[in-house]
Amino acid sequence: MADKHLIEQSVSKFKDILQKIQDYPTVEPDSAEHSITPSYNIQFPLGRPSSTNLQAICLYGDCRPRYPDSYFPASSFGAMKRRAAAVNNAESWFDWELAVNSFCEEDASIKDRVYHCCKLVGNETLDCFQKDAPNPNYDPTQEVPLPPLPSAVPFNFDNSTCQG
Repeated sequence: MADKHLIEQSVSKFKDILQKIQDYPTVEPDSAEHSITPSYNIQFPLGRPSSTNLQAICLYGDCRPRYPDSYFPASSFGAMKRRAAAVNNAESWFDWELAVNSFCEEDASIKDRVYHCCKLVGNETLDCFQKDAPNPNYDPTQEVPLPPLPSAVPFNFDNSTCQG
């Protein structure tokens, strides 16, 4: 009986460790340098707001991830940080097109690979971002509501616009 209890405790601890590991960024080999680089999961880009997803945008805003500066190491990961900032901006500004355009403008100004949608023009850019969105319906992806991140740009939102 003691052995069975020990095994159950070990299995329980192992499951706890696995859960913690799943919360860490993944590590993938960097083919250019043959080194191991962590990869941070970012739900990028956000989908285009529409009449079919507007209610979910308003209702589940605190159940989708935000990416504070502390999510990333202090140096490197510039492309991921720009993507995270675009998500944060779109969620806090409630202006998807402005967030997309700001992201593309900043992404193009950096000596790095430009996000492929930013190479397109006009509506093609916006359509590409919509097509790439992993959660275009703005469904909740977090079990526990997250506190909002403070915006770097002042914005006043009228909550009554979400009442239907």
